[in-house]
This record gives sequence, C-alpha cells and structure tokens, in this order.
Amino acid sequence: MLAAYSVPPDALQLEITESMIMSDPDRALATLSGLSELGVRLSVDDFGTGYSSLAHLRRLPIDELKIDRSFVTPMLEQSNDLIIVAR
Repeated sequence: MLAAYSVPPDALQLEITESMIMSDPDRALATLSGLSELGVRLSVDDFGTGYSSLAHLRRLPIDELKIDRSFVTPMLEQSNDLIIVAR
C-alpha cells in the first residue's frame, strides 16, 4: 500500500501497545521486524501497564517508547522509585 500511494515508509509511524506485543511476543517480533525492515517507524505505547520488561524491548526494532503515566507518576512520590528516574 505504501508503494501504491507513493508514501515513503518512514512517513508512517505505527503504534502498538505493550499488551498487544505480550499477547504473542514471537509473532509481534516477526511482524515488527518486517515493518521495520520496510522503513516504517514503530512506537510502543502504554509501557509499564503490563508484564513485559526492558529485556523484551531490546529484541524489538522500535523507534519510540511511550511510558504509561500510571507507571511514572508514583515514582515522584516514592523515594525508593526515584532511583529509576534520577540522573
């Protein structure tokens, strides 16, 4: 479809949620890898709402990671969590 409408692949950014990736990680990796090879930009949304880890993200060819607010907000209130976001 990109070629049919003369759209450069990097003009398209697809967003997928963490939960969708984790529902079938192997299939997600294969699909996202194929899209990335075409030049499509990939974004993971709602990270921190499911059960994946940063180790899972390493395998994915993503361009952007959107961390869910529910994961980040408590870090400002919990001193033990501040180490995650501190410089």
